[in-house]
Amino acid sequence: MATFSIIKGKALGKAIVGQGKLVANFTQREHQLAVSCLMHVEEHSCPSHLNSLLAVTPANYRAGLKAWAVAFGKVKFNAETMVFDYHGKGETKLTDMMEIAPANYIKETKAAAGGEKALDEVKEITAFLKKMTEKGASIRVVQALEGALRLAQTPAVVELVPAKPKKVKAEKTADAA
Repeated sequence: MATFSIIKGKALGKAIVGQGKLVANFTQREHQLAVSCLMHVEEHSCPSHLNSLLAVTPANYRAGLKAWAVAFGKVKFNAETMVFDYHGKGETKLTDMMEIAPANYIKETKAAAGGEKALDEVKEITAFLKKMTEKGASIRVVQALEGALRLAQTPAVVELVPAKPKKVKAEKTADAA
């Protein structure tokens, strides 16, 4: 359980402003350190400093650092050992890495790519069906998922029929009476 005092009143407002400055400084400082680490990899073929930076990076920023480093440096991330390895076939892209901080990399690349990918219903249902089958789901649930998969695989046939124009009745006016 966390042990700290609860901040109140004006002190809370000041603390929030201070936190905003910390976050801005964190992004800039992490960017500087990450670029320096990739330049160390370029010069010495050694990702040790980059692995040290990864270890001290808060968990919610690690995915961005991993993707950023792989995109711009001569490293690859080893999912088994959970560290960066030297990747000599890669390329160090100094000008590109200076343009975007690791903390912003994933969000900005998704935005540049047009946001999230479109939903692939067939792929998602197939993966879920496989998972449910492996976990021993009941036969009726498996059959329902197979039916949903067939439905997703069937192209929707939509025939547009032009609407018939509605007849408009002429309203009687006081002048016509």
